[in-house]
Amino acid sequence: MPLRKGVWFLPENEAKIINPDKKTLIRYYKDEEMYADGIALDDEEPESIGILRDPNNHKDDIDVSGLTKEILQGHVMDDGVSRIDRRSVNDIAGYVRKKLAALPERFKALRNGPDFPVGVSRSLMELRSRLIREAKNTYRKRQ
Repeated sequence: MPLRKGVWFLPENEAKIINPDKKTLIRYYKDEEMYADGIALDDEEPESIGILRDPNNHKDDIDVSGLTKEILQGHVMDDGVSRIDRRSVNDIAGYVRKKLAALPERFKALRNGPDFPVGVSRSLMELRSRLIREAKNTYRKRQ
């Protein structure tokens, strides 16, 4: 909800509203191939997420129950000091090759390829929807 001339407003297109709260990013794998990415609330247990919801198209839910999970973010700095070991360029290149090998071919197209599936957890979707409803109700009451 950006600030415009000292007044908060909601964009007309709800897809442009940023997801609230602290989040975690989870990559799901099926048969050792990347399957989908999920955005969840930071305090959610990844194992408890069975369905990822498309915030803009509720017909495109993604079933991730039983899939292998990888958390894609971690704590890397403390007071400007790195918490992770430095890696060589060759190690980084090997990591990138391994990840690209796990990406299905259909997503490697540079043009006109499909979008990689990304969804949000039910808890995050419900929180976002509730906050949007509350903001709309507050705005209507002030008019």
